[in-house]
Amino acid sequence: MDAKRLAEAEGKPGFECLIDNNIAAVVMDMYLAGTDTIYTTLVWNLLFMVYYSDWQQIMRNEVNDRLGDRAPVVTDKHHLHNVMAFVYETIRWRNAGPMGAPHMTLSDTILGGKYPVPGQTILIIHLWHILTNDKYFTNADQFKPERFIDEHGQFNSIESSAYIPFGTGRHGRAYLIVSVLENRTVLIYPVLWQRNVKTVREWGEENKEGLIPFG
Repeated sequence: MDAKRLAEAEGKPGFECLIDNNIAAVVMDMYLAGTDTIYTTLVWNLLFMVYYSDWQQIMRNEVNDRLGDRAPVVTDKHHLHNVMAFVYETIRWRNAGPMGAPHMTLSDTILGGKYPVPGQTILIIHLWHILTNDKYFTNADQFKPERFIDEHGQFNSIESSAYIPFGTGRHGRAYLIVSVLENRTVLIYPVLWQRNVKTVREWGEENKEGLIPFG
């Protein structure tokens, strides 16, 4: 808002674009794309680490074998095949944005060669339906990180047009690379490396401060 008032006072060209609706839209984009998606995915990762304890142990063994006593670095992702598969499957099975972000056509077009779409039409892709469709993923309704592991035990991202957790096009693919390969896998390393994630019932009752033992 300060930038809007300053631009208006100085008569800078283009300040007319800084209307309240545009500012609100930018703030919403920053929150939904940069905060809520990461938080939601990390929560699902932690939940699945508890529920699929066998995979939690597989990943911990992989992290310990690769890292030893040192702290993780981003380049470790190239060697943590099971961790990468787990994160990819989490994002597929419980996508943080099941309906994706709305887009708008800039001009009249033909979708799929047979569906006319007028310009200025809002388009929404049902990402969750695609990501959990047996047409594209075997046993799509099941959580199976191994679908991203090849016969040699290597992580295989499955270069499929159906794996679109962040939408289609250049921006969706770019966000997938940055978000998955850099942010989320790196953020999960310390948990696997230093912690054993369990349910409250497994740990026992809450302590007097209301905190759950975590170690």
